[in-house]
Order: sequence, then structure tokens, then C-alpha cells
Amino acid sequence: MKTATSQKSYKAHAGVLLLALVFWFMVKMSKDYDYTLEIPLKVTITNEEVCLKYPPPDDIVVEFTGRGIDLLQLNFYQPAYEIDLSEERGKLVLNLSEHREYVRVSDDVSVQVKSIVRPHEIEFELDQRLSRKVPVKVDAEVKTDNGFIWVGSVVEPDSVLVSGPATYVDSLRHLHSEKKVYQKVRMAFHDKMHLLKDEQFYGDYLPEKVEV
Repeated sequence: MKTATSQKSYKAHAGVLLLALVFWFMVKMSKDYDYTLEIPLKVTITNEEVCLKYPPPDDIVVEFTGRGIDLLQLNFYQPAYEIDLSEERGKLVLNLSEHREYVRVSDDVSVQVKSIVRPHEIEFELDQRLSRKVPVKVDAEVKTDNGFIWVGSVVEPDSVLVSGPATYVDSLRHLHSEKKVYQKVRMAFHDKMHLLKDEQFYGDYLPEKVEV
């Protein structure tokens, strides 16, 4: 009897504690808080004749304010800072803090943008888009096993279509692949190698890797 009574008492206390925790959580979540979140920067350019000259940052840091329950849901709705540069030409220096309306948040979440933490401004520079094929140089070091001779490599494709700002594309003489070292090679083989992109300039490569 005592054991049964103790179990009932334990369950009753556990139930009361659980209800108290739920109540405490709901009270906390109904209060207003500030919350800092890193969100993606999305740039739209519908004019196919121009493109960004330099890649912008991938993310910006935004401080939101709102009820705890809404801030908790914010991560699941994927907010973003979206800007349309389709009508722009040349350079544009954008003060992000002056354009907090570019932060897109789902209508299902009731939060406000309190501030843009960083960066405070971004310089966008546009250039004429140019596309042309550029030869590929493979950076591969092949070491054969004893008694075997390496006769060379064949790259497929031997040139890649590069599309990007004319200033950058015009300066390209060739593209480099990632570096790979092959040890004790005894027979012909195939491998895929990624092409190295210039981190300073924006550019699309098609394809982004070659077969050796």
C-alpha cells in the first residue's frame, strides 16, 4: 500500500512540476526580447547584360525584436536581406541600416528589425557581362610505381565557359585546377578535379570541374 501511495504521490508531484514548467515557459515566451541572427544576403539582377563585378558578402547580421515565441520560430522561416539591382549601373553604396525594409520575414512571424549589426554598408559594382571559353591547366603531380612511365594527361573538356564581369573575363589566359598528388600509379586512370575560382571577382564556370 505504501509503495502504491508513494508512486501516486510521485506522479502527482511530477505533474505539478511539469505544469509549472509549462506555465513558466509560456510566460517567458510571451515577453519581448532582442535576438541577433545571421541571415543570407540575396542579390537579384534580371538584366542579363550586366553582373556584379565583385562578390558581395554571403550573410549579414540583423538584430530582431519581438515576443520570445516569435523569435524562436524565426529560424524556421528563413529570413533574408533581399535587394534588386536590375536598374542599377556602375557603383552603388548601400547603407543597410537605412533600408531595413529589405529584410524579408514571413508574415507568420510577428517580429521587427531593430538594427543591422554588420556590415553597415556594402559597395556594389556592376560591369558588362562577358562570356568566353578559357583553357584549363591541370595541377596534378603523378608519381609512378617502379618500372612505369607517365606519358601525360588528357583534360576533358580542355576549356571552360566563363561568364562574368568583362574586366575579369578579359584578363583570363587560363584556369587552374585544384592540386592533386597521385602516388605509385601503375595504370591509366580517370579523376575529376575542381577548378579554382578567383575569390576577388564574381564569375560562373561551366562546367565547374574537369575530368583528367
